[in-house]
Amino acid sequence: MARNLLHLSLTPLLGLCLLGCPGEDTGKDDTGDSGTDTDTGDSGMDTGDTGETGDTGDTGDTGDTGDTGDTADTGDTADTGDTAATPMFEVLVDDSDITEVTDVAVDGVDGVYVVGIDAAGDGGIWWVEADGSAVTAIATDMALTQPTGIALSEDGNTLYVSDLAPASPTGAMNGAVYSLPSGGGTLTEVGTADQIDLPGDVVVIPGGGGLYVSGFDADGEPTIFIVDSGVTVGVAGGSLTDPTALAVSPDGTWLFVLDSLAADWGASILAFELPDYNESELDSGFDVAFPGGVGTDGASVWYSKVGDPGLLEAAADGSGFSVVDTTGLMELPAGVAVGANQVYVTESAHDVGADLYLYSF
Repeated sequence: MARNLLHLSLTPLLGLCLLGCPGEDTGKDDTGDSGTDTDTGDSGMDTGDTGETGDTGDTGDTGDTGDTGDTADTGDTADTGDTAATPMFEVLVDDSDITEVTDVAVDGVDGVYVVGIDAAGDGGIWWVEADGSAVTAIATDMALTQPTGIALSEDGNTLYVSDLAPASPTGAMNGAVYSLPSGGGTLTEVGTADQIDLPGDVVVIPGGGGLYVSGFDADGEPTIFIVDSGVTVGVAGGSLTDPTALAVSPDGTWLFVLDSLAADWGASILAFELPDYNESELDSGFDVAFPGGVGTDGASVWYSKVGDPGLLEAAADGSGFSVVDTTGLMELPAGVAVGANQVYVTESAHDVGADLYLYSF
């Protein structure tokens, strides 16, 4: 099965298009009193005692019209500033030098790193400013062949990349996991050679626990590995069939896996409660564009799917899910990463101009 997955990952995918009342509170009641509350009418009746016309001073009651100051409540319209938080889905990057983006990693509020294929057909890594105004190649002349996952260390200094295609030293497996400085530099294999076959994604374990890597063992068993000082098994078998994309909650208590074949009719989002890897299912029966994508902020889980729609949100506790994008901007959405009130989605289609989409909420 592992070999079949590689074949699928390197075969062009069929494009499936989807995606990328102040008036009532103005104090008019009070202003109406100003007309009926004038006691000047008394002055007409007491004209004999013109001295009493001083009573007309009661007209000072018209000062009640000052209540019209309540119209200041109309200042509540300033709340319309909340429209800045209106959910919005947009194209963030459309760079002619990039033809396929498979995954994305967020670097705080500054921007993101993406990995994929350039116009020449070579694997590459790019830095994207938060507003999409600039795209900088970190490296495009490296030995990446079919990169599918990217992650950033907690200190922001190191990038990790999973690549499906390179042959292992013995030739018994395919794929490698590399590290390199986030500013660019030389790829270094992190010690997974001949131990993880077809690594689909890599994520950093919070708190310095190493890396999670999806893939297969030497016997073809679908596995989520832990890569630290060595390579160990986190979880294997069970519902895992073809694990690709990974996400870990910021507090390190949940591991979410997008498995492209875990459901009888397609992919599933599997949730593993840590440290015991107790398994539950958030959604299933949808299709993904390899390698797919999943991201989380701990409260919600966002994941891509092909067809209509392209990006969904599920409550991390499994209580429900909702459609995020139905605009049809995307064709083959893949990698997903979550920032502060933002979700980034990559485009893996070769013939779509956009490379990266941004959902703000």
